[in-house]
Amino acid sequence: MAPHLLISALLLLVCTGAYGDSRCQATHTCTNAGYFPRCPDFCDTQYFSCDATGNAGVLSTCPFGLVFDPDPTSHKCVLFQNCTLLSTPCAPNPPACSGVFEIMPACPNCYSLFYMCDPNQPTGTQVACGTGLMFNPIPSHPGCIPESDCPCTDPSC
Repeated sequence: MAPHLLISALLLLVCTGAYGDSRCQATHTCTNAGYFPRCPDFCDTQYFSCDATGNAGVLSTCPFGLVFDPDPTSHKCVLFQNCTLLSTPCAPNPPACSGVFEIMPACPNCYSLFYMCDPNQPTGTQVACGTGLMFNPIPSHPGCIPESDCPCTDPSC
């Protein structure tokens, strides 16, 4: 494949958010009743709801415009700007890759850089969004979006 076609295909995947973040859980086994983060290190629109110990958590989505705050003292849906993790600094080192193609935020806030992994890399490669774009930090809706739309909790981002 020609280099410019490969780059175009990768950017299409990034811009459409076709791949997730391995730092988020696909499933959750309930240890008690309550609400639990899908992404322990990020504010996300999705979370797990548990009604009994030993059951599988039910993947749930916050109401429109809200994110799940993974802070153990909160564990509820809040406005993005009220999520306690927003004061967390950007990751100083690239994340470990999980052996699949994926894209992931470098910071808990809107930021122009993100990480991309491919199956042959041990760690993520830092990539920049284009001019005027920011990487959406919501793991359920990853991708470069217009700065004015970031953060975006809407599935259409």
